[in-house]
Amino acid sequence: MNGYSFRLATKGDEEALYDMCINFFMFSEYSKHRPYEPEKIRQTIDWYLSRPKNEAVVILLCYNDFPVGMLSLISAPAPFWDGFLASEQVWWVDPNHRGKYSLAMVDLAEEWARKSGCLGIAFSALNSNDMVTKIYEKKQFKLTELAYYKDIK
Repeated sequence: MNGYSFRLATKGDEEALYDMCINFFMFSEYSKHRPYEPEKIRQTIDWYLSRPKNEAVVILLCYNDFPVGMLSLISAPAPFWDGFLASEQVWWVDPNHRGKYSLAMVDLAEEWARKSGCLGIAFSALNSNDMVTKIYEKKQFKLTELAYYKDIK
């Protein structure tokens, strides 16, 4: 795969996950609302890595065995019917490594959701990223709602 591979994150990936979370945050609209909290990011990474694999997972895209992309997912009870839904929480790929392998991460997320007993999977997109919308449409995702954010202090 030209040096690219996929695997699930482990404890040894904590620093790479931390760096990618900060990169995602700084790229996102969230950085305009509040400063990132380094300790909270570390706690969240620890939470993901400590959960059973059918509840939460981080899929890594690696280049020459070094993580260059992450896709974190959780599984939670569906609010409107019996069963579970998977939800993407953070999807970040270093801009120098975006392309067909980042797209393959969506397939791996769907596979994880299916194996985890989920009835569906939801992704979100930043307002500033039309390319992600094209990816979702290519993967046959249907727009169901838009998300807006407001700080409540």
